Order: sequence, then structure tokens, then C-alpha cells
Amino acid sequence: MSTGLLMLTSSLCMAHRAGTALVGRAVAGVAQPLVSGGRRALRAGRPLASATSTDNVARFITGDTGNNITPYIANLVGRGLHKKADHPLGIIKQKIEEYFETIDGVEFQIADALDPVVSAQQCFNDLLIPDDHPGRLPSDTYYISRPGGREVSSADDVLLRTHTSAHQSTLMKAGYEAFLCTGDVYRRDEIDASHFPAFHQMEGVRLFDPALVGDGPMSRDEWCVPAFGQFTSKPAAPALPFTALLRPCCRTSKPGVPSEARGPAYE
Repeated sequence: MSTGLLMLTSSLCMAHRAGTALVGRAVAGVAQPLVSGGRRALRAGRPLASATSTDNVARFITGDTGNNITPYIANLVGRGLHKKADHPLGIIKQKIEEYFETIDGVEFQIADALDPVVSAQQCFNDLLIPDDHPGRLPSDTYYISRPGGREVSSADDVLLRTHTSAHQSTLMKAGYEAFLCTGDVYRRDEIDASHFPAFHQMEGVRLFDPALVGDGPMSRDEWCVPAFGQFTSKPAAPALPFTALLRPCCRTSKPGVPSEARGPAYE
């Protein structure tokens, strides 16, 4: 199958649930969930299990070469804010889930409890991010271990995910062809009015049959209509980079995020 990546990311956590959930369930080749609990527990707002501060410090502050996680960051892991029904993140997540449930013809799975500890292979190499990319530097990323120190990046480095894309390859290898992945992510940003080192992200991935998407350059219409349905914002455009193709589609009222999820302030 050809791969079409429908990337919906936000500093707010968004997710979709349809069919069997991945919540709290081990998947072959996928990191074990950090917390567990079914949809009923989420909707009822009951607290989900999380690591204690002592456990987090022991797990993330290892003293290994390259370890640069501080106690403050360690204690942010495992809060599960996006899984709390009454938290703003949980409220938005639920609304997005409900919207995706209305999409016909595809059944997305939800992965929102995957362990944020991943390898550099998953977080960078599998996404074709080169070894010398600045995002791999210890000044940008929180490492549990980085045997090569500051200067040498390796696929075997262990870190806190910098994006939920770190789970794409393992989920696809496990056989999932349509899924939405939600979770807390970590980057060494300086704290200011618009930046915090721990935030939330959601993204969607769907694999398309080559017969549907073809092999050559595609217009915006050809990319968007199979995924989002017809839209009327602009006439068909010539072939463009993938993100530019999707941007106009996601801004239209019908195929994008529903207005009831965005709220009046967005409008």
C-alpha cells in the first residue's frame, strides 16, 4: 500500500476513537502503554494509574551518558491530562473523537496511552530525520541515554518522544492502517508565554491503496477528496508539497475540525 499521512497536530491534545481501542492494550512491536484504562474509565473521569515522583526520578534520571532529564521534567511524565474527561485537553479530545466517528468508509484506531520513552530509531531514523539534524541535539531533546554524548547521535539512543510521530513506524509494522495517536511530548524549550517543555500532540495516519492515490504527482483535489470528501474553498491546484496540499482542505468548514470542537473563540 502507498502511505498517505494525514497529519493533524496541535499543542492541544486531539484524538479519535473508532472500533477497538488501543488504550491499555499491548500491541506487538509497540511500546507498552504508560497508563491503562478503558473508555468507560476515561469518560467517568476516574483517575488513571501513573508513576509516583520517586518512580519517575529513578526511571528518567539514570546517570547514563547523555542523560539530561531534570527532576522537574521527570515529574511531568505520566500526568495523563489528555485522558481526564473534565480537563480542557480531555474535552477537546472527546469532541474530536466524536467527529471522527462520523467519517464513513474507514475505521481509525486510537492510541493514546503509549509510553513516551522511545528510541532515536523510532523518533528520528524511521522518519528519515538525519543524524545531524538540530532536533536530535541534547539542547533540543531530553535523553535518558545517549552513549555518543553531545556529538554523536545513534539510532540506539533512548529519549522522551519529541512528537507522537515516534510511534508511526511501530504501529504500522503492527498492522494498523488507520490510527490516531495522542500523547504528551517533550522538547527542551525555554518557558515563555507560548512555550513549555511538555505539551500534547495528536496526529492521524492512514494508508491508502495505490489504486486510489496513484504513483505520480497529485493535485490538491486528488489528495483531499478521498480523505475529507468534496470541498469548495478553492479550485483544484497543481501538484504541490504534501503539507501545502492539505492546508486548504483542513481550513474548510466541512472536512476540517468541526466548529463545535473549535469553539466560538476560534470562529
